[in-house]
Amino acid sequence: HPSKVYNAQAVMGTTAWDKVSRIVEKVLSKKAEDDETDVVDSLLGRKRFRPLSLEALLESIDPSRKSAPFRIKVAFFLALSLKFYSKILRRGFVEGESLDDCIGHLFIPHEVGVRLFELFTAPMEGKKGGFVASKQQKSRMISHFLILYITASGKGMQVASIDQLCKDMKLDTKEASLVLREAGFVVKKSGKGDTSVNLPIPLKFPPPKRGKRT
Repeated sequence: HPSKVYNAQAVMGTTAWDKVSRIVEKVLSKKAEDDETDVVDSLLGRKRFRPLSLEALLESIDPSRKSAPFRIKVAFFLALSLKFYSKILRRGFVEGESLDDCIGHLFIPHEVGVRLFELFTAPMEGKKGGFVASKQQKSRMISHFLILYITASGKGMQVASIDQLCKDMKLDTKEASLVLREAGFVVKKSGKGDTSVNLPIPLKFPPPKRGKRT
């Protein structure tokens, strides 16, 4: 099944997954007790700072469905990750006296911050403290976040449009398409201009790029 190919929990790591799970389950149990509870507001906070792609995705998930908790957790982790991503995108690094200090600047749960810095940065060399993301780490980050979005969209591992997510990530859709094709996804442009994605089984990867002969 397509959903078995990429493991969102493995990306998130046990500690960050547990933290995200506790937050989401608390919100969902509140919703079960009081239907007026807005799951999206509870998780994403003030409208001004929300990624529109994740707001729409979370609103499309019916909390009473069996698959809902897992999908909401992945979407929430991605929303937190995009705070980290936008900071890295602006300057390529996050300054701070220590890892805790750097995470504090991002306003995300500590456990999630630890995982993101571990996966996508390295300590900065020199006098200034902080963490920097190499070009390779940024590419890896983009690939992981796109795949997490597709995972949160449902077990079928298909999405009608990744365009709003690309806008939220300030990412060119051509670059996103390339990254996803390299991960085995089929990417198509619709007549309306939307970029749709699905994961075929068995996976077919594009042939490796050949370097130019000199």
